[in-house]
Amino acid sequence: MDSLQAALLLLPWQSVSQQEWETRAQLYDGYMKTLLEEFVQTSANSNSVILHLTFLNDQLELLVTENTNSKKICWNVLKELVPFLQKLSATYLRQSSKWSIQLFAF
Repeated sequence: MDSLQAALLLLPWQSVSQQEWETRAQLYDGYMKTLLEEFVQTSANSNSVILHLTFLNDQLELLVTENTNSKKICWNVLKELVPFLQKLSATYLRQSSKWSIQLFAF
């Protein structure tokens, strides 16, 4: 699954009365948990961190104007990532390497 497929799970389907939010939530949850596990495992690599954060940012930007169901699906997955991101941010801020700058420039 790629970012387009993930977006299809999050965004409401036009002209479809049965949105199947529960099924979509399960599929999105499984996909994102796999992606987030990879993110955590590769967090020592700055390029991987930037790639994953860019993807997460894109997912959030999709939801700015979307309905509550879409936001709930996304939040149910991402809320588990918040403590990790806090630790990761602190780690990158303490380092004076060039990739600390890259991380916050994405």
